[in-house]
Amino acid sequence: MPGEPSVIELPDQLPIDIPADATDEERAVLEATGRFMASWDAVLFGAGEDESGIHETATGEQLERLIDLGVKVVMQRTVTVGESTVIDLVDVSVDGDTAQVDMCITMRDWVTYTDGEPEELDELERQVVTMVRADDTWKASDSKPMDASSCS
Repeated sequence: MPGEPSVIELPDQLPIDIPADATDEERAVLEATGRFMASWDAVLFGAGEDESGIHETATGEQLERLIDLGVKVVMQRTVTVGESTVIDLVDVSVDGDTAQVDMCITMRDWVTYTDGEPEELDELERQVVTMVRADDTWKASDSKPMDASSCS
């Protein structure tokens, strides 16, 4: 409706297909990774710290990067729009209180607008997210982009 603010629905979690043979710890890590990825998307889509839930899903350097990204989004009047992110699991490994989640990320039709100027984004990324457990809660502590050529 003209004159009314537009509202998008921000999911609390992005789905990640959990392998049938995953351990309970791997399941917990993948569910937490899905929550983290949803909070990251929320920041990109313009949600603030509280609305995005980044404090519940990230810690350390990763949390700081998301806070900085949120400030940048506001300061540069930037917003990203597009289809919901699709995550394809490449691998998950858990070693005590640290885990690595390797995934291909598809972002269909994503466009970033900065001061009204559009910039199309790459549709496919590969990220390895480091998750750490503290007080029985898994949170993202780092993410590293990888070569996405093996993603389809």
